[in-house]
Amino acid sequence: MKKAGRAVFHAVYFVGLLLIVLLPVDRYKWMSEMSPDISVDAIEDVAGNSALLVFLLLIGIVAVQFILLIKAQRKLLTSKLI
Repeated sequence: MKKAGRAVFHAVYFVGLLLIVLLPVDRYKWMSEMSPDISVDAIEDVAGNSALLVFLLLIGIVAVQFILLIKAQRKLLTSKLI
């Protein structure tokens, strides 16, 4: 695999991990921090978009790592045959 393509795959992996860490799991937690009278448990987030987005990011990260694994194994096999 060319170095530039490999670097792109690694960059996608690290950006995905960073997004998983930075995306809030509970969107309404800040409300209880601003006003203790508001209970976060009383607010229902029926959409669940953030959990779905984090799951899709995780699937994408696993796919990128799987592609890197296949490319590395293919390169290793071809180098042993020569």
